[in-house]
Amino acid sequence: MGHLGRGCGHRGGRRAAAAVGGGSPREEPGGDDLRPVPLCAAPLYLGSSLIGIGLAIASTSLVVAAIIGIYLGLTLSAARRSEEAHLREKFGDAYDAYVEKRMAPMTRAFSLERALGNREHHTIAGLVVGFALLAAKIVW
Repeated sequence: MGHLGRGCGHRGGRRAAAAVGGGSPREEPGGDDLRPVPLCAAPLYLGSSLIGIGLAIASTSLVVAAIIGIYLGLTLSAARRSEEAHLREKFGDAYDAYVEKRMAPMTRAFSLERALGNREHHTIAGLVVGFALLAAKIVW
């Protein structure tokens, strides 16, 4: 169950990160509108939350789950507020149109250069470390 949550979180975060480059929604090749969850204006943070929930469940520790919950609650809410203010300042009405789903999706092919620029390899490294820690927990 925890691995499923982490996988869904990474998928949502990866799709959302691809949109950040242009500040507007776009389509993934063969995909629908980039917003992975229509009710979420900040899908990167939803993805991070799902990863954290998955890690909390997989850890089977109430202490670890509480630490993850507190950390995510504090950091992601502050980051979301700060980022929304920045995007509104930078893109004005275009950002509000994106959040309110009033913009038509743009089509743009996947770019490895953009993914590396968004440091997506850090996300994958974090998942690998998380799996390694869980594997170590099973062994010890």
